[in-house]
Amino acid sequence: MNDRGSSVLKMAFVGCGAIARFHLHGIQQQAPRVQITAVVDPDRSCAERIAAETGARVFNCLEEALLRGNFDAVDIMLPHDLHESAAVAAFAAAKHVLLEKPMATTLDACDRILTVARGA
Repeated sequence: MNDRGSSVLKMAFVGCGAIARFHLHGIQQQAPRVQITAVVDPDRSCAERIAAETGARVFNCLEEALLRGNFDAVDIMLPHDLHESAAVAAFAAAKHVLLEKPMATTLDACDRILTVARGA
């Protein structure tokens, strides 16, 4: 929920490759109160495909989305070695984070993500 008490969770998709299609389908079928408002991918065509279905705003990088996007949470669907930096940036911006396994590629990276999450 956002700070205005809305019953809609505004979410950004971070990474718009193949797994994003599965996440989008699940949201469309099972989570009607989730609205995809931002899509982030360096491959603009991938982001635009998801945006065409959701009406989301397209961003080339997470940093830009965190500065200019309108969302409460991020669904991180990046290569595993990019999970840590994306999760840390999202937590630093006071966003909720959905991050599936593997959390990161090392235990140290997992510990850093959890430390930042606890402080967010």
